[in-house]
Amino acid sequence: FPVMNLLFAISSSAIICFLSTSSLAMPMSKTGQSNMNMNIQERSTNIVIVGGGISGLATALAIQKHNPSFGISNSNSNSNDNSNRARISTIHILEKSSEENFLSMTMGAGAQITPNALRALKYIMNNGDETLMNHVLRDGCTLEGSAFITPSTSPSSQPSTNNIMYMPDNTKQENNGLPQVFIRWSKLRHLLYSSLTTNSNTDTSTTSKQHPKIIIHTNTGKDIVGYKTHDNGHVSIMTKSGKELDLNECTNTDENKSDEQKEITSLLIAADGLSSTFRYLVNNNKMMLPSSSDVRKLGITDTGRISIKAVVPKELDSTKGYKPNHTYAYFGSNGGIGCFAGSAGDGYTYWAISIADEVDPITNEKTQFLSDIGIHQRNCNDEDEENSGDNLNEEECDVAYYQNVKDKLLEKLRNMEDVQNVQFVIDLIEATDPETIYKSRSKEAIDIGPDLMTKDYKCVLVGDAAHAMSGAYGQNPNLALEDAATLAICMKDSETLQDALKTYSESRVQRCLEMQRRSAERAEKAMKGEKTEDVSKWIFQWDLEA
Repeated sequence: FPVMNLLFAISSSAIICFLSTSSLAMPMSKTGQSNMNMNIQERSTNIVIVGGGISGLATALAIQKHNPSFGISNSNSNSNDNSNRARISTIHILEKSSEENFLSMTMGAGAQITPNALRALKYIMNNGDETLMNHVLRDGCTLEGSAFITPSTSPSSQPSTNNIMYMPDNTKQENNGLPQVFIRWSKLRHLLYSSLTTNSNTDTSTTSKQHPKIIIHTNTGKDIVGYKTHDNGHVSIMTKSGKELDLNECTNTDENKSDEQKEITSLLIAADGLSSTFRYLVNNNKMMLPSSSDVRKLGITDTGRISIKAVVPKELDSTKGYKPNHTYAYFGSNGGIGCFAGSAGDGYTYWAISIADEVDPITNEKTQFLSDIGIHQRNCNDEDEENSGDNLNEEECDVAYYQNVKDKLLEKLRNMEDVQNVQFVIDLIEATDPETIYKSRSKEAIDIGPDLMTKDYKCVLVGDAAHAMSGAYGQNPNLALEDAATLAICMKDSETLQDALKTYSESRVQRCLEMQRRSAERAEKAMKGEKTEDVSKWIFQWDLEA
Protein backbone atom coordinates (compact mmCIF):
# COMPACT_ATOMS: atom_id res chain seq x y z
CA PHE A 1 0.00 0.00 0.00
CA PRO A 2 1.26 3.53 -0.66
CA VAL A 3 2.75 5.19 2.39
CA MET A 4 1.13 8.39 3.64
CA ASN A 5 3.19 11.51 4.15
CA LEU A 6 3.01 11.22 7.91
CA LEU A 7 5.86 9.38 9.64
CA PHE A 8 5.84 9.14 13.39
CA ALA A 9 9.21 8.82 15.15
CA ILE A 10 9.00 6.56 18.18
CA SER A 11 12.68 6.85 19.08
CA SER A 12 16.03 7.48 17.43
CA SER A 13 16.21 3.81 16.51
CA ALA A 14 12.60 3.12 15.51
CA ILE A 15 10.14 4.63 13.03
CA ILE A 16 6.55 3.61 12.40
CA CYS A 17 4.93 4.21 9.02
CA PHE A 18 1.23 5.05 8.90
CA LEU A 19 -0.14 3.32 5.80
CA SER A 20 -3.17 4.30 3.75
CA THR A 21 -5.00 1.21 5.06
CA SER A 22 -4.47 2.46 8.60
CA SER A 23 -1.67 -0.08 9.09
CA LEU A 24 1.43 0.45 11.20
CA ALA A 25 4.53 -1.14 9.66
CA MET A 26 7.13 -1.86 12.32
CA PRO A 27 10.59 -3.25 11.52
CA MET A 28 11.83 -5.57 14.25
CA SER A 29 15.23 -6.34 15.76
CA LYS A 30 16.75 -9.79 15.90
CA THR A 31 17.39 -11.68 19.12
CA GLY A 32 17.03 -15.26 20.36
CA GLN A 33 18.04 -18.73 19.28
CA SER A 34 16.75 -21.05 16.58
CA ASN A 35 15.65 -24.60 17.25
CA MET A 36 15.86 -25.62 13.61
CA ASN A 37 17.98 -28.24 11.95
CA MET A 38 20.13 -26.24 9.54
CA ASN A 39 20.13 -29.10 7.05
CA ILE A 40 16.38 -28.74 6.52
CA GLN A 41 15.21 -26.20 3.95
CA GLU A 42 12.98 -23.51 5.51
CA ARG A 43 10.24 -21.49 3.91
CA SER A 44 8.64 -18.27 5.12
CA THR A 45 5.19 -18.11 6.62
CA ASN A 46 2.97 -15.46 8.20
CA ILE A 47 0.79 -15.30 11.30
CA VAL A 48 -2.31 -13.13 11.78
CA ILE A 49 -3.29 -12.00 15.28
CA VAL A 50 -6.86 -10.72 15.63
CA GLY A 51 -6.85 -8.07 18.37
CA GLY A 52 -4.28 -5.45 19.34
CA GLY A 53 -4.89 -5.25 23.08
CA ILE A 54 -2.66 -6.59 25.85
CA SER A 55 -3.10 -10.20 24.76
CA GLY A 56 -2.50 -9.61 21.05
CA LEU A 57 0.56 -7.40 21.48
CA ALA A 58 2.10 -9.65 24.14
CA THR A 59 1.66 -12.70 21.91
CA ALA A 60 3.21 -10.91 18.93
CA LEU A 61 6.14 -9.78 21.09
CA ALA A 62 6.72 -13.25 22.53
CA ILE A 63 6.71 -14.91 19.10
CA GLN A 64 8.98 -12.21 17.69
CA LYS A 65 11.50 -12.60 20.49
CA HIS A 66 11.53 -16.42 20.45
CA ASN A 67 11.51 -16.55 16.63
CA PRO A 68 10.37 -20.19 16.34
CA SER A 69 10.52 -22.43 13.32
CA PHE A 70 8.23 -25.42 13.06
CA GLY A 71 6.98 -28.13 10.77
CA ILE A 72 3.89 -27.23 8.75
CA SER A 73 1.74 -28.92 6.16
CA ASN A 74 1.70 -27.94 2.50
CA SER A 75 -1.81 -29.31 2.14
CA ASN A 76 -5.14 -28.68 3.79
CA SER A 77 -4.70 -31.48 6.32
CA ASN A 78 -4.33 -31.92 10.06
CA SER A 79 -0.81 -33.36 9.95
CA ASN A 80 2.38 -31.31 9.97
CA ASP A 81 5.49 -32.54 8.18
CA ASN A 82 8.67 -31.84 10.17
CA SER A 83 10.74 -31.96 6.98
CA ASN A 84 8.77 -28.98 5.67
CA ARG A 85 9.81 -26.31 8.15
CA ALA A 86 8.79 -22.69 8.18
CA ARG A 87 9.97 -19.56 9.93
CA ILE A 88 7.69 -16.59 10.51
CA SER A 89 8.34 -13.68 8.18
CA THR A 90 5.51 -11.32 9.13
CA ILE A 91 3.05 -11.04 12.01
CA HIS A 92 -0.07 -9.09 11.09
CA ILE A 93 -2.06 -7.62 13.99
CA LEU A 94 -5.66 -6.62 13.23
CA GLU A 95 -6.94 -3.90 15.57
CA LYS A 96 -10.50 -2.54 15.49
CA SER A 97 -9.71 0.90 16.92
CA SER A 98 -8.32 3.88 15.01
CA GLU A 99 -4.63 4.79 14.83
CA GLU A 100 -5.26 7.68 17.20
CA ASN A 101 -6.94 5.51 19.82
CA PHE A 102 -4.41 2.72 19.43
CA LEU A 103 -1.54 5.10 20.22
CA SER A 104 -3.48 7.02 22.87
CA MET A 105 -2.14 7.11 26.43
CA THR A 106 -5.59 7.86 27.87
CA MET A 107 -7.42 4.74 26.66
CA GLY A 108 -8.49 2.07 29.15
CA ALA A 109 -8.56 2.01 32.93
CA GLY A 110 -6.13 0.10 35.15
CA ALA A 111 -4.47 -3.31 35.31
CA GLN A 112 -3.32 -5.27 38.34
CA ILE A 113 -0.08 -7.09 37.49
CA THR A 114 0.82 -9.93 39.83
CA PRO A 115 4.03 -12.01 40.21
CA ASN A 116 2.90 -14.68 37.73
CA ALA A 117 2.56 -11.98 35.05
CA LEU A 118 5.92 -10.41 35.93
CA ARG A 119 7.52 -13.83 35.38
CA ALA A 120 5.62 -14.12 32.12
CA LEU A 121 7.14 -10.83 30.94
CA LYS A 122 10.61 -12.30 31.41
CA TYR A 123 9.67 -15.37 29.40
CA ILE A 124 8.09 -13.19 26.71
CA MET A 125 11.33 -11.24 26.27
CA ASN A 126 13.37 -14.50 26.16
CA ASN A 127 16.72 -15.41 27.69
CA GLY A 128 15.81 -13.99 31.10
CA ASP A 129 15.59 -10.42 29.77
CA GLU A 130 14.05 -8.35 32.59
CA THR A 131 13.85 -5.07 30.65
CA LEU A 132 10.10 -5.09 30.08
CA MET A 133 9.37 -6.32 33.59
CA ASN A 134 11.51 -3.54 35.05
CA HIS A 135 9.68 -0.95 32.95
CA VAL A 136 6.37 -2.15 34.39
CA LEU A 137 7.81 -1.92 37.91
CA ARG A 138 9.14 1.55 37.14
CA ASP A 139 5.97 2.99 35.59
CA GLY A 140 3.41 1.29 37.84
CA CYS A 141 2.80 1.46 41.57
CA THR A 142 4.14 -1.34 43.77
CA LEU A 143 1.49 -2.36 46.28
CA GLU A 144 2.52 -2.11 49.93
CA GLY A 145 -0.85 -2.80 51.53
CA SER A 146 -4.63 -2.83 51.24
CA ALA A 147 -7.25 -1.03 53.28
CA PHE A 148 -10.82 -2.27 53.70
CA ILE A 149 -13.47 0.25 54.76
CA THR A 150 -16.37 -1.39 56.57
CA PRO A 151 -19.90 0.06 56.41
CA SER A 152 -20.64 2.65 59.08
CA THR A 153 -23.27 5.36 59.52
CA SER A 154 -21.36 7.50 62.01
CA PRO A 155 -21.63 11.16 60.95
CA SER A 156 -18.26 12.25 59.55
CA SER A 157 -16.77 13.69 56.40
CA GLN A 158 -14.44 10.70 56.02
CA PRO A 159 -14.16 7.12 57.33
CA SER A 160 -13.27 6.66 60.97
CA THR A 161 -10.02 4.86 61.72
CA ASN A 162 -12.20 2.41 63.65
CA ASN A 163 -13.75 1.07 60.46
CA ILE A 164 -10.63 0.92 58.29
CA MET A 165 -8.74 -2.38 58.39
CA TYR A 166 -5.20 -2.26 57.00
CA MET A 167 -3.48 -5.36 55.70
CA PRO A 168 0.18 -5.32 54.62
CA ASP A 169 0.93 -6.88 51.24
CA ASN A 170 3.45 -9.71 51.63
CA THR A 171 3.42 -10.71 47.99
CA LYS A 172 6.99 -9.52 47.40
CA GLN A 173 8.40 -11.50 50.31
CA GLU A 174 6.49 -14.64 49.31
CA ASN A 175 7.41 -14.53 45.59
CA ASN A 176 11.18 -14.04 45.49
CA GLY A 177 10.99 -10.27 45.39
CA LEU A 178 8.17 -9.98 42.83
CA PRO A 179 5.38 -7.66 44.05
CA GLN A 180 1.89 -6.75 42.90
CA VAL A 181 1.84 -3.70 40.63
CA PHE A 182 -1.00 -1.42 39.54
CA ILE A 183 -0.46 0.29 36.19
CA ARG A 184 -2.55 2.12 33.64
CA TRP A 185 -3.89 -0.20 30.93
CA SER A 186 -2.75 2.23 28.23
CA LYS A 187 0.74 2.36 29.75
CA LEU A 188 1.05 -1.42 29.77
CA ARG A 189 -0.05 -1.61 26.16
CA HIS A 190 2.39 1.15 25.25
CA LEU A 191 5.26 -0.75 26.90
CA LEU A 192 4.41 -3.88 24.93
CA TYR A 193 4.04 -1.87 21.73
CA SER A 194 7.34 -0.04 22.26
CA SER A 195 9.11 -3.34 22.79
CA LEU A 196 7.95 -4.38 19.31
CA THR A 197 9.23 -1.22 17.62
CA THR A 198 12.96 -1.90 17.76
CA ASN A 199 15.63 -1.41 15.15
CA SER A 200 15.74 -3.78 12.18
CA ASN A 201 19.04 -5.59 12.31
CA THR A 202 20.13 -9.09 11.39
CA ASP A 203 21.65 -11.15 14.17
CA THR A 204 25.30 -11.93 13.57
CA SER A 205 24.73 -15.48 14.80
CA THR A 206 25.11 -18.10 12.05
CA THR A 207 22.29 -20.18 13.56
CA SER A 208 19.49 -17.67 13.38
CA LYS A 209 17.79 -15.27 11.02
CA GLN A 210 16.05 -11.95 11.23
CA HIS A 211 13.04 -11.83 13.51
CA PRO A 212 9.56 -11.34 12.05
CA LYS A 213 8.43 -7.87 11.11
CA ILE A 214 5.21 -6.61 12.63
CA ILE A 215 2.42 -4.84 10.74
CA ILE A 216 -0.50 -3.43 12.73
CA HIS A 217 -3.67 -2.79 10.73
CA THR A 218 -5.90 -0.37 12.62
CA ASN A 219 -9.58 0.11 11.76
CA THR A 220 -9.52 -3.55 10.75
CA GLY A 221 -11.33 -6.64 11.96
CA LYS A 222 -14.80 -5.40 12.88
CA ASP A 223 -16.49 -7.52 10.20
CA ILE A 224 -14.64 -10.84 10.60
CA VAL A 225 -16.96 -13.86 10.48
CA GLY A 226 -14.54 -16.76 10.07
CA TYR A 227 -11.74 -18.21 8.00
CA LYS A 228 -11.06 -20.32 4.94
CA THR A 229 -8.32 -22.85 4.23
CA HIS A 230 -6.61 -23.49 0.91
CA ASP A 231 -4.97 -26.52 -0.69
CA ASN A 232 -1.46 -25.15 -0.06
CA GLY A 233 -2.11 -24.84 3.69
CA HIS A 234 -2.79 -21.10 3.56
CA VAL A 235 -5.54 -19.77 5.84
CA SER A 236 -7.39 -16.55 5.03
CA ILE A 237 -9.81 -14.44 7.07
CA MET A 238 -13.37 -14.05 5.81
CA THR A 239 -15.51 -10.94 6.22
CA LYS A 240 -19.27 -10.32 6.28
CA SER A 241 -19.14 -9.38 2.62
CA GLY A 242 -18.08 -12.91 1.77
CA LYS A 243 -14.65 -11.75 0.66
CA GLU A 244 -11.22 -12.67 1.98
CA LEU A 245 -9.38 -10.01 3.96
CA ASP A 246 -6.36 -9.33 1.73
CA LEU A 247 -3.16 -8.53 3.61
CA ASN A 248 -0.68 -9.72 0.97
CA GLU A 249 0.20 -6.31 -0.41
CA CYS A 250 1.56 -5.27 2.99
CA THR A 251 4.12 -8.08 2.85
CA ASN A 252 5.47 -7.05 -0.57
CA THR A 253 4.61 -10.45 -1.98
CA ASP A 254 6.32 -11.11 -5.30
CA GLU A 255 3.56 -12.16 -7.69
CA ASN A 256 6.19 -13.78 -9.96
CA LYS A 257 7.10 -16.35 -7.29
CA SER A 258 5.94 -19.92 -7.68
CA ASP A 259 3.25 -21.23 -5.34
CA GLU A 260 5.97 -23.05 -3.38
CA GLN A 261 7.94 -19.82 -2.91
CA LYS A 262 5.05 -17.55 -1.92
CA GLU A 263 4.52 -16.84 1.75
CA ILE A 264 1.38 -18.30 3.26
CA THR A 265 -0.44 -17.61 6.51
CA SER A 266 -0.19 -20.76 8.60
CA LEU A 267 -1.96 -19.67 11.78
CA LEU A 268 -4.62 -17.30 13.11
CA ILE A 269 -4.25 -16.26 16.74
CA ALA A 270 -7.53 -15.00 18.19
CA ALA A 271 -7.06 -12.29 20.81
CA ASP A 272 -10.48 -10.79 20.13
CA GLY A 273 -11.76 -10.67 23.69
CA LEU A 274 -14.84 -11.76 25.58
CA SER A 275 -17.26 -11.94 22.64
CA SER A 276 -14.76 -13.72 20.43
CA THR A 277 -15.70 -14.76 16.92
CA PHE A 278 -13.17 -17.57 17.06
CA ARG A 279 -14.18 -19.06 20.43
CA TYR A 280 -17.45 -20.12 18.83
CA LEU A 281 -15.57 -21.61 15.87
CA VAL A 282 -13.20 -23.54 18.16
CA ASN A 283 -15.95 -24.85 20.44
CA ASN A 284 -18.24 -25.90 17.58
CA ASN A 285 -15.69 -27.11 15.01
CA LYS A 286 -16.80 -24.48 12.50
CA MET A 287 -14.99 -22.20 10.08
CA MET A 288 -17.70 -19.56 9.70
CA LEU A 289 -20.25 -17.91 11.99
CA PRO A 290 -23.87 -18.60 11.06
CA SER A 291 -25.55 -15.63 9.42
CA SER A 292 -28.85 -16.10 11.24
CA SER A 293 -27.84 -14.93 14.73
CA ASP A 294 -24.99 -13.55 16.79
CA VAL A 295 -23.60 -16.66 18.45
CA ARG A 296 -20.51 -14.95 19.87
CA LYS A 297 -22.32 -14.41 23.17
CA LEU A 298 -23.16 -18.09 23.61
CA GLY A 299 -21.53 -19.51 26.70
CA ILE A 300 -21.11 -16.05 28.25
CA THR A 301 -22.98 -15.40 31.49
CA ASP A 302 -23.94 -12.04 32.95
CA THR A 303 -23.12 -11.95 36.68
CA GLY A 304 -25.77 -9.33 37.41
CA ARG A 305 -23.47 -6.38 37.97
CA ILE A 306 -22.22 -3.34 36.07
CA SER A 307 -18.64 -2.11 36.30
CA ILE A 308 -17.71 1.56 35.88
CA LYS A 309 -14.06 2.58 36.00
CA ALA A 310 -11.38 5.04 34.93
CA VAL A 311 -7.93 6.36 35.72
CA VAL A 312 -7.56 9.98 36.76
CA PRO A 313 -4.42 12.17 37.03
CA LYS A 314 -4.96 12.68 40.75
CA GLU A 315 -3.70 10.93 43.85
CA LEU A 316 -5.66 10.00 46.96
CA ASP A 317 -5.48 12.89 49.43
CA SER A 318 -2.79 12.11 52.01
CA THR A 319 -4.06 14.97 54.21
CA LYS A 320 -7.19 12.85 54.80
CA GLY A 321 -5.12 9.93 56.03
CA TYR A 322 -4.90 7.90 52.82
CA LYS A 323 -1.58 6.06 52.61
CA PRO A 324 0.51 5.99 49.42
CA ASN A 325 1.02 2.66 47.62
CA HIS A 326 -2.15 1.27 49.19
CA THR A 327 -5.45 0.23 47.68
CA TYR A 328 -8.74 1.18 49.31
CA ALA A 329 -11.90 -0.89 49.05
CA TYR A 330 -15.44 -0.51 50.36
CA PHE A 331 -18.18 -3.12 50.17
CA GLY A 332 -21.78 -2.32 51.02
CA SER A 333 -23.40 -4.41 53.73
CA ASN A 334 -25.92 -5.94 51.31
CA GLY A 335 -23.36 -6.55 48.55
CA GLY A 336 -25.10 -4.05 46.31
CA ILE A 337 -22.08 -1.86 45.71
CA GLY A 338 -18.32 -2.17 45.84
CA CYS A 339 -15.82 0.68 45.48
CA PHE A 340 -12.10 0.39 44.80
CA ALA A 341 -9.22 2.83 44.27
CA GLY A 342 -5.45 2.65 44.15
CA SER A 343 -2.43 4.36 42.65
CA ALA A 344 -1.62 3.39 39.06
CA GLY A 345 1.76 5.11 38.89
CA ASP A 346 2.88 8.38 37.28
CA GLY A 347 0.55 10.38 39.55
CA TYR A 348 -2.56 8.53 38.32
CA THR A 349 -5.15 6.72 40.42
CA TYR A 350 -7.39 3.88 39.26
CA TRP A 351 -10.97 3.73 40.51
CA ALA A 352 -13.69 1.19 39.90
CA ILE A 353 -17.30 0.84 41.04
CA SER A 354 -19.28 -2.41 40.88
CA ILE A 355 -23.06 -2.11 41.25
CA ALA A 356 -25.44 -5.06 41.48
CA ASP A 357 -28.76 -5.13 39.66
CA GLU A 358 -31.70 -4.25 41.90
CA VAL A 359 -34.26 -7.02 42.31
CA ASP A 360 -37.92 -6.24 42.98
CA PRO A 361 -38.92 -8.29 46.06
CA ILE A 362 -42.43 -8.87 44.70
CA THR A 363 -42.02 -9.41 40.96
CA ASN A 364 -38.39 -10.56 41.11
CA GLU A 365 -37.70 -8.33 38.13
CA LYS A 366 -34.19 -6.93 37.81
CA THR A 367 -33.29 -3.30 37.09
CA GLN A 368 -29.82 -2.48 35.88
CA PHE A 369 -28.09 0.69 37.03
CA LEU A 370 -27.97 3.26 34.19
CA SER A 371 -30.71 1.43 32.27
CA ASP A 372 -32.65 4.70 32.22
CA ILE A 373 -30.05 6.41 30.02
CA GLY A 374 -29.74 3.62 27.47
CA ILE A 375 -26.57 2.08 26.09
CA HIS A 376 -23.95 3.54 23.85
CA GLN A 377 -20.75 2.20 22.35
CA ARG A 378 -17.71 4.47 22.05
CA ASN A 379 -14.60 3.44 20.13
CA CYS A 380 -15.14 -0.24 21.04
CA ASN A 381 -14.36 0.56 24.68
CA ASP A 382 -17.70 -0.42 26.20
CA GLU A 383 -17.79 -4.11 25.54
CA ASP A 384 -20.83 -5.81 24.05
CA GLU A 385 -22.94 -2.68 23.84
CA GLU A 386 -24.67 -1.17 20.84
CA ASN A 387 -25.08 2.38 19.68
CA SER A 388 -27.85 4.20 21.50
CA GLY A 389 -29.17 5.70 18.28
CA ASP A 390 -28.86 9.28 19.47
CA ASN A 391 -28.93 11.89 16.73
CA LEU A 392 -25.74 13.52 17.95
CA ASN A 393 -22.49 13.03 16.10
CA GLU A 394 -19.94 10.66 17.66
CA GLU A 395 -17.87 13.28 19.49
CA GLU A 396 -20.90 15.13 20.91
CA CYS A 397 -22.57 11.87 21.90
CA ASP A 398 -19.48 10.72 23.77
CA VAL A 399 -19.32 13.86 25.87
CA ALA A 400 -23.05 13.99 26.57
CA TYR A 401 -23.46 10.31 27.30
CA TYR A 402 -20.48 9.85 29.59
CA GLN A 403 -21.16 13.09 31.41
CA ASN A 404 -24.57 11.57 32.16
CA VAL A 405 -22.91 8.36 33.38
CA LYS A 406 -20.64 10.38 35.67
CA ASP A 407 -23.54 12.45 37.05
CA LYS A 408 -25.69 9.37 37.72
CA LEU A 409 -22.84 7.60 39.48
CA LEU A 410 -22.03 10.57 41.69
CA GLU A 411 -25.71 10.97 42.54
CA LYS A 412 -25.94 7.33 43.66
CA LEU A 413 -22.81 7.54 45.82
CA ARG A 414 -23.75 10.87 47.42
CA ASN A 415 -27.15 9.48 48.39
CA MET A 416 -25.68 6.55 50.28
CA GLU A 417 -26.41 6.44 54.01
CA ASP A 418 -22.71 6.10 54.86
CA VAL A 419 -21.50 8.48 52.16
CA GLN A 420 -18.38 9.33 54.19
CA ASN A 421 -17.09 5.81 53.55
CA VAL A 422 -17.10 6.27 49.78
CA GLN A 423 -15.87 9.86 49.74
CA PHE A 424 -12.47 8.63 48.55
CA VAL A 425 -13.97 7.53 45.21
CA ILE A 426 -16.34 10.50 45.01
CA ASP A 427 -13.30 12.81 45.07
CA LEU A 428 -11.70 10.84 42.24
CA ILE A 429 -14.84 10.64 40.10
CA GLU A 430 -15.39 14.38 40.43
CA ALA A 431 -11.90 14.94 38.97
CA THR A 432 -12.43 12.45 36.11
CA ASP A 433 -12.86 13.53 32.49
CA PRO A 434 -16.15 11.84 31.49
CA GLU A 435 -14.69 10.81 28.13
CA THR A 436 -12.22 8.52 29.94
CA ILE A 437 -14.91 6.61 31.84
CA TYR A 438 -15.51 2.98 30.88
CA LYS A 439 -18.47 0.82 31.75
CA SER A 440 -19.37 -2.76 31.01
CA ARG A 441 -21.53 -5.58 32.26
CA SER A 442 -19.63 -8.07 34.41
CA LYS A 443 -19.49 -11.26 32.36
CA GLU A 444 -17.52 -14.47 32.19
CA ALA A 445 -17.30 -17.62 30.11
CA ILE A 446 -19.30 -20.52 31.49
CA ASP A 447 -16.94 -23.19 30.14
CA ILE A 448 -13.25 -23.27 29.31
CA GLY A 449 -11.91 -25.77 26.79
CA PRO A 450 -11.67 -28.65 26.24
CA ASP A 451 -9.48 -27.25 23.45
CA LEU A 452 -8.19 -23.79 22.62
CA MET A 453 -7.51 -24.51 18.96
CA THR A 454 -9.57 -25.57 15.97
CA LYS A 455 -9.36 -29.21 14.93
CA ASP A 456 -7.53 -28.22 11.73
CA TYR A 457 -4.88 -26.38 13.82
CA LYS A 458 -5.38 -23.17 11.87
CA CYS A 459 -6.62 -21.04 14.77
CA VAL A 460 -5.73 -20.78 18.46
CA LEU A 461 -7.25 -18.70 21.28
CA VAL A 462 -5.40 -16.43 23.71
CA GLY A 463 -6.49 -13.99 26.43
CA ASP A 464 -10.18 -13.47 27.18
CA ALA A 465 -11.06 -15.27 23.94
CA ALA A 466 -9.58 -18.41 25.52
CA HIS A 467 -10.75 -17.98 29.11
CA ALA A 468 -12.97 -15.05 30.00
CA MET A 469 -12.63 -15.46 33.76
CA SER A 470 -14.59 -13.42 36.26
CA GLY A 471 -13.08 -10.04 37.05
CA ALA A 472 -13.19 -11.10 40.70
CA TYR A 473 -10.00 -13.04 40.09
CA GLY A 474 -8.19 -9.85 39.07
CA GLN A 475 -6.22 -12.02 36.66
CA ASN A 476 -7.44 -11.21 33.15
CA PRO A 477 -4.32 -9.32 31.94
CA ASN A 478 -2.06 -11.67 33.89
CA LEU A 479 -3.48 -14.78 32.26
CA ALA A 480 -3.11 -13.09 28.87
CA LEU A 481 0.61 -12.56 29.53
CA GLU A 482 0.93 -16.18 30.67
CA ASP A 483 -0.76 -17.27 27.42
CA ALA A 484 1.65 -15.25 25.30
CA ALA A 485 4.75 -16.67 26.96
CA THR A 486 3.42 -20.24 26.95
CA LEU A 487 2.38 -20.22 23.30
CA ALA A 488 5.67 -18.78 22.06
CA ILE A 489 7.75 -21.27 24.02
CA CYS A 490 5.56 -24.18 22.90
CA MET A 491 6.06 -23.07 19.29
CA LYS A 492 9.81 -22.83 19.84
CA ASP A 493 10.23 -26.16 21.63
CA SER A 494 7.89 -28.31 19.50
CA GLU A 495 8.82 -30.07 16.29
CA THR A 496 5.55 -29.19 14.57
CA LEU A 497 2.95 -26.46 14.85
CA GLN A 498 0.32 -29.10 15.62
CA ASP A 499 2.33 -30.36 18.60
CA ALA A 500 2.87 -26.79 19.83
CA LEU A 501 -0.85 -25.96 19.81
CA LYS A 502 -1.76 -29.22 21.55
CA THR A 503 0.76 -28.61 24.34
CA TYR A 504 -0.29 -24.99 24.74
CA SER A 505 -4.01 -25.84 24.85
CA GLU A 506 -3.64 -28.63 27.41
CA SER A 507 -1.46 -26.48 29.67
CA ARG A 508 -3.69 -23.41 29.67
CA VAL A 509 -7.02 -25.25 30.01
CA GLN A 510 -5.66 -27.23 32.95
CA ARG A 511 -4.49 -24.08 34.75
CA CYS A 512 -7.78 -22.21 34.29
CA LEU A 513 -9.91 -25.17 35.35
CA GLU A 514 -7.75 -25.62 38.44
CA MET A 515 -8.18 -21.94 39.25
CA GLN A 516 -11.95 -22.28 38.96
CA ARG A 517 -11.95 -25.43 41.13
CA ARG A 518 -9.87 -23.89 43.91
CA SER A 519 -11.92 -20.70 43.91
CA ALA A 520 -15.23 -22.57 44.04
CA GLU A 521 -13.94 -24.72 46.89
CA ARG A 522 -12.80 -21.63 48.75
CA ALA A 523 -16.20 -19.96 48.34
CA GLU A 524 -18.03 -23.09 49.57
CA LYS A 525 -15.83 -23.35 52.68
CA ALA A 526 -16.19 -19.65 53.39
CA MET A 527 -19.99 -19.97 53.37
CA LYS A 528 -19.67 -22.72 56.02
CA GLY A 529 -17.29 -20.67 58.13
CA GLU A 530 -14.45 -23.14 57.51
CA LYS A 531 -10.77 -22.29 57.01
CA THR A 532 -10.09 -21.46 53.38
CA GLU A 533 -7.11 -21.53 51.06
CA ASP A 534 -5.61 -18.25 49.85
CA VAL A 535 -6.05 -19.03 46.14
CA SER A 536 -4.01 -15.98 45.15
CA LYS A 537 -0.85 -17.60 46.54
CA TRP A 538 -1.29 -20.54 44.19
CA ILE A 539 -2.04 -18.22 41.27
CA PHE A 540 1.03 -16.08 41.92
CA GLN A 541 3.39 -19.09 41.98
CA TRP A 542 2.96 -19.85 38.27
CA ASP A 543 6.28 -20.46 36.55
CA LEU A 544 6.96 -22.12 33.20
CA GLU A 545 10.05 -23.76 34.66
CA ALA A 546 8.24 -25.17 37.69
